[in-house]
Amino acid sequence: MNSIIQEFLILSKPHEANLKIHNIRGLAHEVILLFQSEAHYRNVDIKYSYDEDLLPVMCEGNALKQVFINLMKNSLEAMPAGGQIRFHINNGNGKVVIAIEDDGMGMPEHILKDAGKPFFTTKDDGTGLGLMISERIIHQHKGALSITSHVNSGTRIEITLPAAHMESV
Repeated sequence: MNSIIQEFLILSKPHEANLKIHNIRGLAHEVILLFQSEAHYRNVDIKYSYDEDLLPVMCEGNALKQVFINLMKNSLEAMPAGGQIRFHINNGNGKVVIAIEDDGMGMPEHILKDAGKPFFTTKDDGTGLGLMISERIIHQHKGALSITSHVNSGTRIEITLPAAHMESV
């Protein structure tokens, strides 16, 4: 119940975005460190890579960390027998592209089309709000989130965010 209430508060609380210049590499690294112990416990290997010359992004750091937390949690839960999560960040056409890919169970098309809808979940203890919140945060940052998934071969989530204008750096 507490989890549902917390997620509702995130959705309902209007707030002024506190945008600052960030290198996504640092934000992602903090989240990966947060998940290392649980990943090790679940026999999941997290591979993290990034372009050395990543462009900065104008964003609210804690909001993007929340997105990464939601997606990493989903990936871990999709691999009950272990596997690998690949977290890669690179530059692409004036944008920063974040890809989180897992070796999990994947989702059939009929589930994939409902992913991100409020209260839609395949988990016994899920609220169905995590992906919806993540999508909302990415759209508030003028980015895009896409999901591709194949049953028994995993899921890939790709987030594209506009790079900060260099004159604002």
